[in-house]
Amino acid sequence: MRAFLLIILFCGIIFVNQTGLSHAETINFNSPIPAHTAEQLLQKIIRWVIGLTGSIALVILIYSGFRYLTAGADEEKARNAKKMLWWAVLGLAVILASAGIVNSVMYALGVPEV
Repeated sequence: MRAFLLIILFCGIIFVNQTGLSHAETINFNSPIPAHTAEQLLQKIIRWVIGLTGSIALVILIYSGFRYLTAGADEEKARNAKKMLWWAVLGLAVILASAGIVNSVMYALGVPEV
């Protein structure tokens, strides 16, 4: 394993030296992120994370509802499904509250909407 890593490192050094990337030169490229300031980038990342966690909480909410409906007469399964449903609703409420807090703070700081 150690020899394999050394070979990969050696090949990488040779590649960098042969392509000329080891010298200080300016490389221009277009950014795939449509944010021009740090505030806009932070706002986009926060909105993406809130959207992702909200989607996950919604999927868990649907799954726990399905588990509750299919529990049948088994009290243990129904109790676990109710507990999972409760925590999914609580998590969704926390996510929505955090989205409101983030929007309020961004508005108070004067960060423009993206």
